[in-house]
Amino acid sequence: KVVGWEANGGFLVGTEFVAPGGSSEHKLLPLPTRDAALPIIACLRLCVEQKASVIEIFSKLPPRFSKADLIDEFPRKVSLAILAMFQPPVNPNEAKTLDFDLYGKTIVTCHNEQVVVVNDDEEALQRAKDLSTRISNAFSDKFGFGKPSHIDWTDGCRIRFDNNDIAHIRPSGNAPQLRIYAVADTQERADAIASMAVKE
Repeated sequence: KVVGWEANGGFLVGTEFVAPGGSSEHKLLPLPTRDAALPIIACLRLCVEQKASVIEIFSKLPPRFSKADLIDEFPRKVSLAILAMFQPPVNPNEAKTLDFDLYGKTIVTCHNEQVVVVNDDEEALQRAKDLSTRISNAFSDKFGFGKPSHIDWTDGCRIRFDNNDIAHIRPSGNAPQLRIYAVADTQERADAIASMAVKE
């Protein structure tokens, strides 16, 4: 299933959804627009199903915090050059995600769901190691980052680290801006990641 979200509350659905226990006649079609009401409706439905308050529902979720920021008047050409530093080690135009250590393997999944085991290609494996090094140089452990564990290139470059930090950079689609998103276990950490990215 494919969903997306924006820091302003927008929520996008990229595939069909059927509510648990529902019939295929009552399905939600892909909705690639900014719908801030859908998450609210989903939460209220869950409250009814579990006979719980909104506070009780949210208290069961793992605490995750986010921060969005941007660099204004940032040339798109420069944004694309930054993203090129973190390009996939194989199939650069088709790669969607990379897992650095999935059952002991480095795995690239493509948009067509093709799976590439990078370890099977010595040159590709070296490129993956070089990519990990570039990420670790840009997101250093001296700033509190762990090792990169997962990358998603669906929209820019979204990097997850093994300490659960997430740093996501992408050029704006409609303005000369570089957008930065951070997710972490505390609000202070999310704020710090976004602040570091803007300063860099």
